Amino acid sequence: MSARDRILEAAVEIAASEGVLSLGVDNVNRRAGVSKGAFFYHFKSKDEMVMAMLEKVLQDFDTRIDARIAEGLPLLEVLVDVAIGEVKERGALIGSLVAAIAIDPSLAKRVIHSSRCWQDKACHQSGLGPRASVLLHLLLDGLFMSTVKKDTERTEAEFRELRAVILDAVRSCPENPVSGENKPSSGTSGGS
Repeated sequence: MSARDRILEAAVEIAASEGVLSLGVDNVNRRAGVSKGAFFYHFKSKDEMVMAMLEKVLQDFDTRIDARIAEGLPLLEVLVDVAIGEVKERGALIGSLVAAIAIDPSLAKRVIHSSRCWQDKACHQSGLGPRASVLLHLLLDGLFMSTVKKDTERTEAEFRELRAVILDAVRSCPENPVSGENKPSSGTSGGS
């Protein structure tokens, strides 16, 4: 494994176990077994390393989605399943990255771009409209935000229920906004 890969792996481990605030260069170098010179050979700054770590996590997410799509599964279900899988398997890491994203607007832009691309594809493939797309985006953002609170453990049954609720909410989202006006129902006349 290259020094760069060891640094990123160490950063992921630290973010998952100790939080994003523990991602100091010295701490990462110790865990990776590399010198400060090696770190700065691969990354100009800690921020650049965090961006590379985020890119790696997003690439892993994309790879998981692509693998499930190759199995012939619908993209909407794949997206929800992979998102839930990430929370189940790497919730502490996701929580740390959510915290980092809240601090650094450049990280937020990258995540927003990636999530919008997948959600737009899912909605397009599934025939979901713009309101369902927004709802899907908000529900998955909420799922990822829930990882910030580290003492929240969910059971397998709760994850299955969460999956069903998200899919049901998105699929049953009405696309026509309800107006404040009362419209007469069909079959009634204005007077006799």
